[in-house]
Amino acid sequence: MDNKQEKSVFFQNIQRGIDKRIIFVSDDSSKIMYYCKRNYSTSFKNPEEKVRASYFCELVLDYDYLTKKIDIEVPVPRRTPEDRADMVVYDEKGVEYLVVSRAREIKMLLLIFQKDMDKHQNISLSREIKTRT
Repeated sequence: MDNKQEKSVFFQNIQRGIDKRIIFVSDDSSKIMYYCKRNYSTSFKNPEEKVRASYFCELVLDYDYLTKKIDIEVPVPRRTPEDRADMVVYDEKGVEYLVVSRAREIKMLLLIFQKDMDKHQNISLSREIKTRT
């Protein structure tokens, strides 16, 4: 990792996640393991995966979401079978509370599906990520 990457908020979040053992990145940085509702392992070579890893760590470490209530690569109902949400956070009853999906323009959007605004905190985050195409 070069000095510019080390200063990036994304890589800082990833390092925090590694330090807190909520994610694991292989020694050669080719694979990542998310310790979540269903442990999930995938390639870490894709730039978008680094964005997802950063957001996962941020949700857990900064917003206090429990890892056991977050799932990765979840099929999206009423969409084509190949469509998957990057991350889903479930509430206490196991209902989808927050869905994280990457838009075509390589933006990470946290979309909140709240059934009862009085019971849930309203959080809305988005960041534009520039990646090589």
